[in-house]
Amino acid sequence: MQDDRKGWIVGGIQLVFVIAVIGVALFLTNALKAKNGAPPPGQIQAASERSTDVSAVIPTRETYAATVQLNGVIQSQTQTRITPQVGGRVIYVSPNFKPGATVAQGEVLFRIDPSDYELAVEQAEANIASAVSDLALLEAEAQLAIEEWQELFPGRPITDLAARKPQIAAARSRLASAQAAQKTSQLALTRTRITASADARVLSTTLNEGQVVAPNVSVGDLYALNSVEVRAPLSTEQIASLTPLIGRTATLTPRGNGVDNINGIVTRLDATLDARTRLATAFISLDTLAGVTVGDFIDVTMQADPVADAMVIPASSFFGRNEVWVIVNGALERRSLIRLGERGSDAVVQGFDYGEGVITLPPVEGYEGMKVSRRTTSEDRKVAGGSNAG
Repeated sequence: MQDDRKGWIVGGIQLVFVIAVIGVALFLTNALKAKNGAPPPGQIQAASERSTDVSAVIPTRETYAATVQLNGVIQSQTQTRITPQVGGRVIYVSPNFKPGATVAQGEVLFRIDPSDYELAVEQAEANIASAVSDLALLEAEAQLAIEEWQELFPGRPITDLAARKPQIAAARSRLASAQAAQKTSQLALTRTRITASADARVLSTTLNEGQVVAPNVSVGDLYALNSVEVRAPLSTEQIASLTPLIGRTATLTPRGNGVDNINGIVTRLDATLDARTRLATAFISLDTLAGVTVGDFIDVTMQADPVADAMVIPASSFFGRNEVWVIVNGALERRSLIRLGERGSDAVVQGFDYGEGVITLPPVEGYEGMKVSRRTTSEDRKVAGGSNAG
């Protein structure tokens, strides 16, 4: 009986000790939370309902036509290597076949001594005459053989060999071969005159009179004048503002040489974006090449179509790439905008639903649905562009 009482006393002491330890732990935990600034549990719900003061504006509406400025470079689509198809000694070089000079379509750039090729043509023509004579002789012999056969073997068909058919076929083949050789020789002769395939400008040449050139070895480079164009990189936003881009006119201004503006037309757009810059390239044809040089930089100006529902907002409203916060029912909502242009400290964007206003300075820790209250100072009531909200 006494042992049972001692057991109850020990158990009670242990229970009190456990309760005391738990109490001390709770006290220390609350003390640490208070020291670190954490709100008591009862204040968490009140904190979530508290709104953040923000500045907001009502965008102004206007009709806006963006002017897009680009940096371009004058380049040729292709370069042509001048490569003779026959070899020989050069007997003539055009005075225009020099670096920097311009040559006309069909102009003779240089000539190769045609003597060997003229002899080859004469030889081929002689071979044709011989083949024609051989064929005529065989055909005459065949006719006589047929008449003799009919006299000796009336009613019996003549054999092919007796009628000279194999010999005639071989003679006709020799004639066809001679005719083909004559065409080949004549073609080689025409290739001793190397001409420009289009109006072009010479980039380089290593040719002089008296020089011996080999077939299929390049002796110079040129580019066709009709292949000259402007290549101008532009962003996807600029492409969007200039859509449709193909066929749009452009004003081209050469840099630093006093040349008047040049008119151009966008002919095509690169099929892919540059992997490094993420820009596309527009190709622009020029209506004149006066005063321009391949490799020069040139300023490109294009006017976008007017946008009737454009809006002006402070440029400071953006966060991320092209996103802003707007106020809807006292809370933040995200909007992704299309930029049309810049105007000082403001940005011009395509029209959008701005709710109760656009936040001018995005909250650092803003999030979708965050409760906000709009300040009502005179500065906050000022609308982008300098006018007041109506």
